[in-house]
Amino acid sequence: MVRRSPFALGAFVPSFLVAGALGAQQQPAPSPAPAGWVVSGGLDAISFDGGRYLPGGTLHAGYERRLGAGRFGLRVAGDVWQQSDQPDGARYRTRDRIVGASVLGTLSLRPGARVRPYVLGGMGAYHLSQRITGERTVQNGVGVQIPVDVRAAGARFSPALTGGAGIETGLGGRAAVFFEARGVLVPNGGAGSARGPIRGLLLPVTVGVRF
Repeated sequence: MVRRSPFALGAFVPSFLVAGALGAQQQPAPSPAPAGWVVSGGLDAISFDGGRYLPGGTLHAGYERRLGAGRFGLRVAGDVWQQSDQPDGARYRTRDRIVGASVLGTLSLRPGARVRPYVLGGMGAYHLSQRITGERTVQNGVGVQIPVDVRAAGARFSPALTGGAGIETGLGGRAAVFFEARGVLVPNGGAGSARGPIRGLLLPVTVGVRF
């Protein structure tokens, strides 16, 4: 019977763990799918005409194709933003909805890594609509404040520019999960909204899957 020294066992165990860790690091990272669907959702902050940012929700979905060993990509996607706001002390509420589509180019900064940061940018077209309902107080001809029902709506199409960055990691197979932050500049929504000319900045932050 061969007796093993406890010092030998103590040296064997950490050596085994180190070898296993090195072997795991040497395994190739799963390559991203050359083409697939992109679906994400999250929160958004919307500012009109340089005013305060209003929180809301957003959905983003589209189709993306990877080129150049996964370094470059082209995404065609649609977006929906929606928020509701009631100013302090007001008896009326505004509801803004933006629906649009865009073409985005993506650039992976580490295409072969397990955790892959990327940047993206592009342009699109968006439909902005707003509805105001409720009651507000106005002054009549003799200086008396009277309540008046408010019901107004407006809509307009506008071009938009998008830029942002994200990070993704594989889920096994060709699927991946990602975290993405974008900035969408709406240069001019025209004068057809209830609030007047819409010049907006949208800041969506989403979590989604690519498959």
